[in-house]
Amino acid sequence: MSLAPVFLALIFGITFFISIAWLIRGHWLSAWLKGSLALMLFITSLTGLISAWQMAKFSAYSHEFAIGTLSAKQLSSQEYVVAISLIDSPSTEYLIYGDYWQIDARLIIWDEWLSLFSVNTAYQLDRLSGRYDKIDQEQNSERSVYDLRENTLPFDLWNFISSKPWLPGIEARVGSGTFVPLKDGANYSLWVQRGNLLAKSENKAAENALRNWK
Repeated sequence: MSLAPVFLALIFGITFFISIAWLIRGHWLSAWLKGSLALMLFITSLTGLISAWQMAKFSAYSHEFAIGTLSAKQLSSQEYVVAISLIDSPSTEYLIYGDYWQIDARLIIWDEWLSLFSVNTAYQLDRLSGRYDKIDQEQNSERSVYDLRENTLPFDLWNFISSKPWLPGIEARVGSGTFVPLKDGANYSLWVQRGNLLAKSENKAAENALRNWK
């Protein structure tokens, strides 16, 4: 896990308790100024702690990093069971319709110089979707889209960063992998790079699917 959530939790944890102490012990001859400052510090610290908690839900990576595997089992024409196994997580199955699959992720990208402090780019899988090869099927046939994110608090760290492009040293980005062919028995490894997702073949069925697709 990246050190970023640890730093955030430490900094805002300290300021959180300082704000509590000021609010409790305040001498009200100067109460208005100190109370206002303490309240602002309390709100900022609480927001920072929530941000640290949400940041911990993202997984850190440096350069190219394998995050898990995906396998496909065909049930019928254009109907597959896709199993995703992430590192340190149990396998989860999804029903996908179509000819291709794609996984998107939400990325929090730090400037390169911050890597000197072991602050690495972080990712959180966003959604799994299927797609048909033919346009008329894509427009009219049954679709399959799954939300892969964990439940979070009402405050969404990624959305906050995304809405503030002027924030220094940090950027929120959607990492989209290309659509990959669905093939019975195909196994793929999933990789995250800076700003995108990759699928690499892990058996003959996957190799043939990618070769014939290209």
